[in-house]
Amino acid sequence: MEKEMAEKTVTIQQLERQKQAMEDEIYQWKQRRYQLEEIESDLARLQLVEQKLIMLSSDAWSGNYGQSVAGNMEVQQLEQRILKKEIHTLKEVSIQQESNTRKSVMQVEKEQQTLRKEVYQ
Repeated sequence: MEKEMAEKTVTIQQLERQKQAMEDEIYQWKQRRYQLEEIESDLARLQLVEQKLIMLSSDAWSGNYGQSVAGNMEVQQLEQRILKKEIHTLKEVSIQQESNTRKSVMQVEKEQQTLRKEVYQ
């Protein structure tokens, strides 16, 4: 009986370490999402700057130079759309991973609770 209680106590401790590792993982996913949101914000700010530059350089939009500026802007806008899509996808993955890890933490907590009841009764 004592051996069984000792094994359950060890299991509880192992589950606590596992739970802590999962909580650390949740924190890392949150940090990743915050970083992605900052990148997204920076990208939006850069788009505003780009739009202002286009408005200011409207005089240069004639002849061959104007075509190269317009072509360059099209390429940049395409790259920005791709980047936005990637950021959105990474944020969704981050949210999903965080959710999965939270579910795992809840499962570990339930298991710990069950073992504690068995040990202390």
